[in-house]
Amino acid sequence: MNTSESMEKKKYSGQVLVEFENEEEYKRLKRRDYHLRNKYNISLTTYEEIKEFQENKCAICHQETTKLVVDHDHNSGALRGLLCHSCNVMLGHARDNVEILSSAIEYLNKRKTTYCKPSPYKISKISSPNLLSVNLFYKDKTKTVMYESSKRLMQSCPC
Repeated sequence: MNTSESMEKKKYSGQVLVEFENEEEYKRLKRRDYHLRNKYNISLTTYEEIKEFQENKCAICHQETTKLVVDHDHNSGALRGLLCHSCNVMLGHARDNVEILSSAIEYLNKRKTTYCKPSPYKISKISSPNLLSVNLFYKDKTKTVMYESSKRLMQSCPC
């Protein structure tokens, strides 16, 4: 393939995809387009438009990343957006269940810990410098647990 051919635009399924530097890149993007069309019913061009619309950032955590995955509703197949790997895995582990995710948010909010501010869910230093007490919550129950802390945890205390 000569240089002028390698930089020309190639057509696939009636759409111009992108400029290709070589045949291998063309084949890779052709496979990507085929995968997106078969699995999510969108073209590579549509994927790139969504990616640009989201400013190359995950729709959940808003972190910029080089690789975004297509998020879709597993029941209807409807496209929801592009996510980073971590956020996509998080939704998958929660089985896309809003109640599980809401429960996880509630769990994290109840367990915000601090050494210095009094709160019902604080970690507090006890007589031994490495001994900690933490209040645990589960549904309507509360339990206080004491344990030895790691140096890293103790060093994070600003007091």
